[in-house]
Amino acid sequence: MKVFVSYSSPEFTLAERLAYSLRDEGHSVFFDRASLPAGEGYDLRIREAVQGCNLFIFLVSPESVSHGSYALTELAIAQHKWNSPSGHVLPVIVTEVDLDILPPYLRGVTVLRPQGDPAAEIVAAVSEARRRRRRTLARRAVLLLAPIAVLGGASIYYAEDWLDHPKAVGQDLEPVTVHSSIGNSGWMLTFDIIADQPVKEIFYRFADEEAFKSTGHSQYRDRKTGLPAPRYSVEIPHLQGKRTLLVKYTDSTGGDNGPYTLTFDAREQLVAWTKEVLAVTENSWVAFRDYEGEVLLYFSHLLSYKNGFKEIRYSVDDESLSKLVHFVPDWSGPGAPGISDDDEIFVKVPVSSKFVYVKLIFIDGSEWPAKKFTVAQNRIGGKQRVMWPWSISS
Repeated sequence: MKVFVSYSSPEFTLAERLAYSLRDEGHSVFFDRASLPAGEGYDLRIREAVQGCNLFIFLVSPESVSHGSYALTELAIAQHKWNSPSGHVLPVIVTEVDLDILPPYLRGVTVLRPQGDPAAEIVAAVSEARRRRRRTLARRAVLLLAPIAVLGGASIYYAEDWLDHPKAVGQDLEPVTVHSSIGNSGWMLTFDIIADQPVKEIFYRFADEEAFKSTGHSQYRDRKTGLPAPRYSVEIPHLQGKRTLLVKYTDSTGGDNGPYTLTFDAREQLVAWTKEVLAVTENSWVAFRDYEGEVLLYFSHLLSYKNGFKEIRYSVDDESLSKLVHFVPDWSGPGAPGISDDDEIFVKVPVSSKFVYVKLIFIDGSEWPAKKFTVAQNRIGGKQRVMWPWSISS
């Protein structure tokens, strides 16, 4: 799941440890000081991260609920996204406070009060929330499939039976899938496993390797097995081209499952990851900045993901998309590409510019509809102007 951790400064150490633990469990975590690239607009990225998350964790302390705290600003964004906090917001008491001073929105759900290690109990609660979310999605799938099955003369048994047997009639969920992301030190592969029994340990290898390797274990215990929870993510320095990936696991009964054969297509995964990131950060694709009486149009955010693009096209104050952003793909390192002197980080545009159109074409040939970014009220002092996107076509 995509998780946002909201906290006040005194809880930084706990929030940082929580972020690492959740990532070990295979979650995608936005943790502000670690997740904000240098030079990005702070408020904008926070807002986009909250709007893009599946679960919002609020660490409750006297500081986080005090008037004027930034944590309350983040909570307000979450409240704007979800009218009801149920299933979306997890408040956690990390420093004792009077519950009466909690915002009414937080009092609308059960507040977690850790009795032992706060990070471990929060991780366990998030894992449970992920399981409930998956079961909810599965039930919805059953409800959608049932009428089709009846019309076709087939029959679907009880939803609980369907959920307990992933290979049952009416669904094609793979028991093991892999999701990837790219960081500065390489690829992060996250395994998603649908299993009848709790997973005890996960092993993987590429087809050209001889031995399976364990993904290792978290420092926290699985609530069902009492054993250290397996890591669902593993970092791989270099991945290019198509490779066959074999994954197997042992469950809590001692049973061996797999190996399951997956095809890892680096280009396909790179495009999927690039699209996922840009969908969440669409307000940050471009930025305007005043500089010594000129206006600079920045593409630095897009160029952070340049290896996923075939072309970045744009035009100013018209819909022609006649200009190309010049950039050079960078495969020199194991992870995210670096920005080089040959990359067109910014261009000068007329001070009178009203809007810019941007179109993204990816390395697999797919493309997104062009987006129009309109320049709003300019902010002085070289600060970024505010911009809002509208899609030109569907």
